[in-house]
Amino acid sequence: MAPYIGCLFYMIPLWLLGIALKNAFQNGQKSPLSPWRAVCFTGALVMTSVTAVAGFAFLFHWLRSGTGAHGMDSPLGLWRQVSIISVVSFWAAIILAATGKGKQRLLVYGTVASLFVVELLIMTLEYHKLG
Repeated sequence: MAPYIGCLFYMIPLWLLGIALKNAFQNGQKSPLSPWRAVCFTGALVMTSVTAVAGFAFLFHWLRSGTGAHGMDSPLGLWRQVSIISVVSFWAAIILAATGKGKQRLLVYGTVASLFVVELLIMTLEYHKLG
């Protein structure tokens, strides 16, 4: 049941990411950013997308493999490899968005922050359910 509740929580960051991607595609041709800042912003969007997908895959597999309330130990699974990808892309998205410019990067920051809050909320709810 918990993985399906996690799917519902993930709608908020995915909605923010969809708005950011839509704005980037609509304003891509008339962007006032210098070329290297535009590349950094595009990279931030890509890393945010990777963070969302990897974070969702991490939580889904982590919850499906049976989390442990004490120390959060669970059997080996795909979630251990995906967690590394999620963390690296999380920090890459923040760094790339920081080098960008404009109001659009606020959507990237909002998406990354909401991904962090959603993952923390899901882990906290799962911990209290098992504890």
